[in-house]
Amino acid sequence: RTGSRWHGLRAWLKYWDEDLDGALADAQLGLSEVRLRQHMHYLMACAYRDLGRQQEAAQQAAHVLELESPYTAEWDDDEDTSWLKPLARSRKR
Repeated sequence: RTGSRWHGLRAWLKYWDEDLDGALADAQLGLSEVRLRQHMHYLMACAYRDLGRQQEAAQQAAHVLELESPYTAEWDDDEDTSWLKPLARSRKR
């Protein structure tokens, strides 16, 4: 085992510190260990979107909505997540 729930928490810290590549790496490590995977997929969708990697962001947005639709952000119930649905629809299959 290489990942842990701790990686999931650290991914958010790195994201908020604008270390997007670090956030993505930790989110991927923590993905199989966290209880609510949709939040890690959301973090990855945000980070990929911020990096301009639209197709990867779209894939992650689709994962979020497969697990929870409509989606409510883990740390902020009022966060606007309405961008997930159009982004998920834009992904290439």
